[in-house]
Amino acid sequence: MTDTYRTDTLKRVVGILIVALAIAGCSHGFFEMLQGYKPTGGFGIDSVGPELGLWGEDPALTILHNFLLTGLISFSLGLVAIYWGLFRIDSRHGALILLAIFVGQTAFGGGVGYIPFYLILCAWAFRIGKPLSGLARLPAGLRRMLAPLALPWALFSALLWLLALFESIAGLSAPALGDQNTLYLVWSALLVVLITMNIALLGAAARDIDNR
Repeated sequence: MTDTYRTDTLKRVVGILIVALAIAGCSHGFFEMLQGYKPTGGFGIDSVGPELGLWGEDPALTILHNFLLTGLISFSLGLVAIYWGLFRIDSRHGALILLAIFVGQTAFGGGVGYIPFYLILCAWAFRIGKPLSGLARLPAGLRRMLAPLALPWALFSALLWLLALFESIAGLSAPALGDQNTLYLVWSALLVVLITMNIALLGAAARDIDNR
């Protein structure tokens, strides 16, 4: 598909963030597969089994009551999301298919914490190849300020997301901070990601508008 409007920066930023979110789903799937071919005991599950002795439990939902199969589907959908975000997000119905992939991953053990993140990201993905006319009304000075932030802040958001994901499982700070404070630390990091990813997306749109 040839874009009517060039949104190359927005496409790159969305792709970077898709990869980060999809890795979270893959992580859930990996730990679910480690629990083996056994029933989940319900729709709500802990992705990380207690036998691993890790700090986090990473809660998730699944409509398939088997850990191994749930994990396999979640992991596979994560790989599909990465491919789609990097190579097919600008195809026809690309954003809608991406949303379906993430919803499917959520339904098969991909976790719940990333739902608001992928909803926001998919909303931006729907603007790829579109005129971005609403954002064009932003003051030119504000667009010039935001444009250089697009890629650096996207990379920062992706890195902080992955660090928060790792900490939510490993809990390396828990011995020093305590369980509750470690949980606060993880959620604070995710709140920062929510802010910085939107700044990166705004910057990408601003850059694409000014490059026309």
